[in-house]
Amino acid sequence: MQFEFDKVFLEEVLKVLKNIADKKATVKVLQTVKVRPDREKGFIYFTATDLESGCTAYLSPLTEISESAETFCVPAREFYNVIKSFPEGRIVFEKKENQFVIKDQTGNTIFHLPVLKAEDFPSLPDFTDTSGLFELSGDALYRLINKTFFATSKEESINYVLCGIYFEPLKEESKLRAVASDGHGLVYYDVEVTEPEKLPKLGFIIPRKVCRQILDVIRNKLSVSFGFIDNYIVLKTGNFFYFARVMEGNFPNYRDILPSERPQAVFEIPKGSFVSALKRVSIMAETGNSRYKPVIITKEKDWIYFISQESELGSAKVRLDEEMWEGKSLKITFNAVYLLEGLQAMSGNSAWIKFKLFDTNRPAVLTSPDDENFTYLVMPMVL
Repeated sequence: MQFEFDKVFLEEVLKVLKNIADKKATVKVLQTVKVRPDREKGFIYFTATDLESGCTAYLSPLTEISESAETFCVPAREFYNVIKSFPEGRIVFEKKENQFVIKDQTGNTIFHLPVLKAEDFPSLPDFTDTSGLFELSGDALYRLINKTFFATSKEESINYVLCGIYFEPLKEESKLRAVASDGHGLVYYDVEVTEPEKLPKLGFIIPRKVCRQILDVIRNKLSVSFGFIDNYIVLKTGNFFYFARVMEGNFPNYRDILPSERPQAVFEIPKGSFVSALKRVSIMAETGNSRYKPVIITKEKDWIYFISQESELGSAKVRLDEEMWEGKSLKITFNAVYLLEGLQAMSGNSAWIKFKLFDTNRPAVLTSPDDENFTYLVMPMVL
């Protein structure tokens, strides 16, 4: 059994699949990619799974699939690394008993990989009816995840469901919203959908690991069919079909913490100036914990200052000249790390940022007219 592929397309497929195969699995077959030739359709199907998620991609070989072609499994990471090492051009595959041979057309470079039985590869859910999926641009889905991922929690012991992104259907507004929170900050981002009637009735939570996999699958894809079927998130794009189990549990009612009253103060500042001031002041806000950098934001007379606390390292005070402040003179401390993460997720360094301040017990709100679908709430620090 022998067939050939163009390296570029094969490498793209295997780059995604090797991140889905479970490299730490004690069951060896979960560390593999299943290779299944389909002579009738003229495709070779490549599949990987970690049991919680799975992905199948198909490619048309440059040579005809023989009647003797059989299904087998190959170690995923080694398979990808081998293909990546080849120069551009055609790559030849050959299955010989218990070995998988990979070589260039000249035969000057030859690799042998072990083969595992396809019968040991787990059966995957069958999503033959995908009529419930709705169309979404690849860029829109990428932004939903990429702009909120930073706020997902890494601490499962606090609240397990916060270790994922909550997708909330807003049918009446024809939008899909992504929400994430780690308990210190909360971000939500909206995109418009053209088929709101196909949005699911209830929201769902996608785990951090799955979110990373989705970003790999949809990267550079123009259109995605996306949806929620039987406790699985399902998407189709290009020559990829991906599914993953969603998280069990209910995401907290984040609307309870959204401020409804008027802010006590609002100031506006270019994003670049805001980021620069925070980074400079936080040099002297070191506490021995890289995730804990208190910075005081205050208005004194006609100026806004960013101030670090006095410490053994010294202190810092940065005055901002290009800002607009309305409302009361406040003095509120924030963790510079959380502010910077929210600011860096916003689009454009030249964008103006609006920062709404309430009091030391209420979250402040970061928005930007240049990224109007993005809203970030961050809690002040109580020292």
